[in-house]
Amino acid sequence: MAGSHRTPQPMSLTSDGVGPKRNQRENIGKPSGRHHSLSAQDAIIFSGSNERLIMQHDRTKRAIWALPLIGLISACGGGGSGGVASAPSPTDTPSPGPAFDTSGPAGFYPLDSDAALVSMVAGIRQTGEGSMQTQTIETYGSDEMKIGYDPATQDYTIAIPGQIAGRTAENTTDATPSPGFRYFDVIDPQGARVGWVSVEKKVRINLTYTAVGDFSWRGAYLEFVTGIPTPQAEIPLAGSARYSAQVRGQSTAATNIKGTLQLNFDFASNGLSGQMDLTASDGTGEYQSIGAYPVANGVHPVGSTTFSGDFTAPAGLTGPATFEGRFMGPDAAEVGGRWQVPIEIPSGSAFPPAFQGIYEAAGVFAGARR
Repeated sequence: MAGSHRTPQPMSLTSDGVGPKRNQRENIGKPSGRHHSLSAQDAIIFSGSNERLIMQHDRTKRAIWALPLIGLISACGGGGSGGVASAPSPTDTPSPGPAFDTSGPAGFYPLDSDAALVSMVAGIRQTGEGSMQTQTIETYGSDEMKIGYDPATQDYTIAIPGQIAGRTAENTTDATPSPGFRYFDVIDPQGARVGWVSVEKKVRINLTYTAVGDFSWRGAYLEFVTGIPTPQAEIPLAGSARYSAQVRGQSTAATNIKGTLQLNFDFASNGLSGQMDLTASDGTGEYQSIGAYPVANGVHPVGSTTFSGDFTAPAGLTGPATFEGRFMGPDAAEVGGRWQVPIEIPSGSAFPPAFQGIYEAAGVFAGARR
């Protein structure tokens, strides 16, 4: 049964008491297969100086990252601990990639107008204490997590369901410099640090209109994708295209998930096919294959800015196996979205015995037309 296994050790929290650092996420307690998704009614749109989550424009314009600034909120942990996690330390070195450019992804530096950004989030939430900690799937759709831009102030604003507000500030003190990530603290209106954000630089995901990162708040460790949506008038109505995307995610086995997603569109019909291939961290810093998920029942209505579908899970796995996304940038240049599937960490594999079993996993994807 999904979520019936207990990992070797409970989640390691920072001295502040909330949220794991990046290198502390392999042994996070007893997994759980339960799913949780907040409804749109739970969302709070922040406004006013004490209720506005501001992503300050990066005026230094140093090396270019996928998303200069984004905010999140963290309060007491699910197990009742208070405080804030320090910025995480990187655990992996990205493979060689394209050199940084100085233009940056559109939408995360000053824009000519108030860009309508879209965002999706998926990951896990921790509840309980010690050896009784559990992991559950948590997601937010584009109707729940809102990111906006004010060209007059060059600030970004964000709304996260049911959370208080803060502003982001780059962590230049206790965050270990990383070639692949950039870290930010979240500061509340009283000046207290309440969370952290990690954003992948272009050397890891080299996109122009879409960005990927992760954040920690209230016991959750969540992946996000955000970007500039394609106007409906620019969606192709004929021809075909293939998109190659990177996958990021979390599982109720308390393992990091990575992978690739190929999406094949026939713009003149509802045709959408492809496949997602996943790997999971085995606790040693290595990633092992956990299966292929062909697209089934893929749907892209002609002229639509969005698409969705199901995956065919490996034999013996049941539960939600779905994805949804939308086109980003001019002329549908890029894609971004979220996914959820059941996974199996097989017995007799390279994974420690305590990790082996059937679980749930969820995350996001982002990629470009090839």
